[in-house]
Amino acid sequence: MNPLKHLILLVLAGTVATSSAGAKDIPSDVQEPYTHPHKLVEIAPNRHINLYCTGHGQPTVVFDYGLGGAMTAWIAIQSTIAKTTQACTYDRAGQGFSDPGPLPRDTGAIVSDLHALLAAAGIRRPFIFVGHSLGGLTGTLYADTHINQLAGMVLVDPSIAHQGTIFSRLPGMTQLAPMLTPNVAPCEDAARSGTLPTAPALVAQCLRRNPAFGPALTAATDRAAMRPDFWVSVDSESQSFDAWAGKSGDPDSQELDAAQRTWGALPLIVLTSSKNIPVPGATEPQRDALHAAWVTGHDALAARSTRGANHVVPDSGHDIQNEHPDVVIAAIETVIREARAHHS
Repeated sequence: MNPLKHLILLVLAGTVATSSAGAKDIPSDVQEPYTHPHKLVEIAPNRHINLYCTGHGQPTVVFDYGLGGAMTAWIAIQSTIAKTTQACTYDRAGQGFSDPGPLPRDTGAIVSDLHALLAAAGIRRPFIFVGHSLGGLTGTLYADTHINQLAGMVLVDPSIAHQGTIFSRLPGMTQLAPMLTPNVAPCEDAARSGTLPTAPALVAQCLRRNPAFGPALTAATDRAAMRPDFWVSVDSESQSFDAWAGKSGDPDSQELDAAQRTWGALPLIVLTSSKNIPVPGATEPQRDALHAAWVTGHDALAARSTRGANHVVPDSGHDIQNEHPDVVIAAIETVIREARAHHS
């Protein structure tokens, strides 16, 4: 599969973003915690989830990442939030240092794992959830099913229910959908071979290297990407999510429809990218329409809470947490203050 097509699909669903920053911009002591497992929490017999918490205080902030991503998505933010309160990232099942989980890896399974993880790890609730892209579905379903356990949320360019159906209804988009269906088979094959790929196309598609990472973290992320379980998990998450193709009855959207509720006065900030998604073959009016639908979906998410707000971040692409970490940090700190005022 053309790596660009694969990349665009993952942009729509959320992935580890590369950065133009040099490794010097992320100190080695900030990178080091992401190179090895931390607390391996047993959430089911012989099944463990890797949890990395740093800092002290309440409410705890828990971060989740996009499709095909990793907890390193929050490397520019977690250590800063930890100066204010406890901040935790985790590896979803089959990813990073976590054991695989039963298939399918739909949003319901991810929420179930997260709920079990917080309970087993003794994380005090209510907590603040921060999710990027596909992680936004996790936050949405968690709020729908466990609203009393949440003190607030920040959703960073989040995916939305029925996303593919919404996109495919735009003029001319149905014809573009087939080329954007992900194919992880080459990466899974490379992982099962036990050797790192060397072909440039496979390196770009499968290893997701970030030039801001030093050698130790690059080696760790390469090892994580070369776990067959990782690609099985990513494929299952992708198949459960109507990212683009507009297929009917996608499991994630069914789960979200069934659980949907209002979120009362939950402190909630949605951050939306300002740049059009560079879909190959799309005209500028089509890209404009796609972005307008994206903003509308995020407005609707923010409206689920009487205290919700959607902010379009100037000069931002999908990975706002990497491009404008200060904006994301400010949003999280705002929600922390609101949550503390409410629960004091």
